Amino acid sequence: MAEEVTLVDRGRGIQLSNNRITVADLVPYFRHGCSYDEIMRWIPSLQPAEIALVEAYYLDHKEELDERDRRIDEYREEQARLQRLRFPQLEGTPEERRAQLWKRLQDKLAAQKMVRLLADNDAVGYVEALVQEMRSPRWTDFWASLGLTLVYFREVGLTPASSDRAIWQTCQAEQLLLITNNRNQDGPDSLEATIRELNGLDSLPVLTISDLGTFRTNRAYAERVAEKLYEYVIDIESVRGTGRLYLP
Repeated sequence: MAEEVTLVDRGRGIQLSNNRITVADLVPYFRHGCSYDEIMRWIPSLQPAEIALVEAYYLDHKEELDERDRRIDEYREEQARLQRLRFPQLEGTPEERRAQLWKRLQDKLAAQKMVRLLADNDAVGYVEALVQEMRSPRWTDFWASLGLTLVYFREVGLTPASSDRAIWQTCQAEQLLLITNNRNQDGPDSLEATIRELNGLDSLPVLTISDLGTFRTNRAYAERVAEKLYEYVIDIESVRGTGRLYLP
């Protein structure tokens, strides 16, 4: 008999008992009226019954969760603003920006430590769409020259129920760039707490798409996300130790 799925607290906020998707991860979808089909498109590991369970909890705590989600959005926007001051956006037309990145790539390729991309369980659909953009005709030579690959939890010994700490440590050990939509900032085992405790000067950052709604609907924005990710991969030694970086 299948194990009953419940909501539990394992030190990183309320989450599903059978994987690491938290209530906080799904609140933005509920706030914006997304259908279950759309949620499952971007988080394919979820089932309708699991979404319904989280939604019921959300509706019972709607005011509190909406306010917390707004604060998370404000925090992300401020972190992205500060990040742009430290790592300014490339200037010029799309082709001029691409040429700048290509020159950086050629200058640094010989000494580059190769990294791989890891799709978090809560962002698989987004990461696959991003990789599709990164492998489009405009960028395919970058992908090939960098030797980039996309890997999933199962390929590196992780499961949908793996803790944030285990995932972060695996990323550092295996030189994986984690792309996540993890929104939880609560608890000693949350991703934010793990980064604060364990992040060092040589640690790879965790990457998050700043605005998933715009990513889903705006091709030009998706192209800028891909461009910024290439920039970080090319300049990977410059962004070690930064903790979490937002795209674009």
